[in-house]
This record gives sequence, C-alpha cells and structure tokens, in this order.
Amino acid sequence: VAAERDAKELARKDAADISTFLSDVMQSPDPTRDGREIKVVELLDNAAKKLETGLADQPDQRAKLQATLSRTYYALGLYQQAIPLQEQVRDYRLATFGPEHPNTLRAMHNLAVSYDAAGRLDEALKLQEEVLPLMRKVHGPEHPDTLGAMGNLAVLYQAAGRQDEALQLKEEVLTLSRQVNGPEHPSTLKAMGNLANSYNDAGRQDEALQLLEEVLTLMRQVNGPSTPTRSRRCISLAISY
Repeated sequence: VAAERDAKELARKDAADISTFLSDVMQSPDPTRDGREIKVVELLDNAAKKLETGLADQPDQRAKLQATLSRTYYALGLYQQAIPLQEQVRDYRLATFGPEHPNTLRAMHNLAVSYDAAGRLDEALKLQEEVLPLMRKVHGPEHPDTLGAMGNLAVLYQAAGRQDEALQLKEEVLTLSRQVNGPEHPSTLKAMGNLANSYNDAGRQDEALQLLEEVLTLMRQVNGPSTPTRSRRCISLAISY
C-alpha cells in the first residue's frame, strides 16, 4: 500500500513538473510582443532548446518531456526534429535502466519508427532487429509490444526487399494475434491485410485474395459498411482481382 501511494505521489509530482515547464514555454515568447503569431512548431523548438540545459537536476522529468515533445513532432510529420529528442531519451533510459527494461525498449522502438518515417531505413532496420529479441525476452512472444515490434520489423524487411523474412514474420504475427486478440480484433485484421500484401508481392495471389476477402467480411461484421480502413482494403482487393 505504501509503495502504491509513493508511486502515485511520484506520478503526481512528475505531472506537475511537466505542466509547469510546458506552461513556461507556452508563455514565452509572448505572441503579442512583436505583432506576429507564434506557431506551434516555434513553441516546440523553444521547448526542445530549453531542455538542452533545463532540468539538469531532474533527468527523469527531462526525458519524459523530451519523449512528449518528440511525439508531438512526430504527429505533425516533423520526423527529423523528433529523432534527436528520441535519441536522447533512448540514451538516458539505456544508461539508467539498461537494455532489458520496458521503458528502454519503448524508447528504442519509437526511435526505430521515426528513423523509418524519416527515410533512414538502414538505421530503423538495425535498431528494430535489436529491439525484437529483447521484447521477446522481457515481455514474452505474445505481448502487444512484442507483436508491434514484429509487425514493424516485417514492414521494414519488406521495404528493404527482404521479402522472405517479411513474409515469415507477418505469418507469425497473424498466428499470434489470432490466438491472443481473437479473429475480429483490429490488430488481427491489420495483420491479415499486411500479410495479404506480402502474398501479392510473392506472387501468391490466391492466398492474398482469400485473406482480403476474409478481412472485408470481418470488417463488415465489426465496423459496419463504411470505414476508411475498409475502403483501403476494398482498393487492395480490387487491385488483386
């Protein structure tokens, strides 16, 4: 009970520290000071710059803020700006927790995703290949984070032209997702669509068609007649036909 109370108090303090820091950044510079509007990106840049020297005595809070800022950059499509922050978070968590800690693995995975989004495929692939065996060791093969790392690595293999490895991983992801999440779960449907793409690339059109038809049938049952994801799967199925 005492440990749980201490954890909640620490989380409350962290949230308060982060809120105070962000409030300070948002209030400076003053948007009305020189008659021009301050864009969100400028505020993010100001916050990132301030973190280079700020919170030196609170490295954990600084890492959490860096992670928050990097997610915001990523959501805005500013992948190159997100990467230096994510690299600092990865380095801090490696040094503090070691490579087999969930926080470290999450930081490594997020960095690999940003490398890929920024077009840095070789770095993304190398890092994700490091992450996956650690995920399996720490979380087990059926954990959602492990499945996410497997799916991401499969996509990277496909982008790198390593089709056999991509296909094998995607088949594993689908098998595990069906077992863990059930046949109608969004993650399972996504895994089916991804595997269908690899079947198409491998010239296995009959298997691709079968999977896509199953996906659309399940989507109609789960989501109704019209969703953006279902529309994309309809296009994939039409192309396969």
